[in-house]
Amino acid sequence: MNEFSQAIVEHIAKLIPDLFSAVLGTKNRIGKIFIDYLGNGKGATNANVFSARAREGLPVSVPVFREEIVELQSAAKWNIKNVQERMNELGGDDPWTGMGCRDLQRAKP
Repeated sequence: MNEFSQAIVEHIAKLIPDLFSAVLGTKNRIGKIFIDYLGNGKGATNANVFSARAREGLPVSVPVFREEIVELQSAAKWNIKNVQERMNELGGDDPWTGMGCRDLQRAKP
């Protein structure tokens, strides 16, 4: 699956090289969007919204608005200590409300 995803991404990057990059690394995508195909391989993982990442400071993946990207200094801005502030900014206490996943996460006796 990863080889297929990589081929698609490389094709898109060749078609529209001014907008997209298929090469990992910040210096390779300045002013471009990196289409991440690496999460499609066997054993790969992706961080879901409002999940903590296994990095120093336990940063949390949060949704951002397009307008916020210019001012955003780091993807680690929110972490397990301050993520409630972001949730409050977005107008909710529980980002999973209405998603039906709370019942799935609870262990059944």
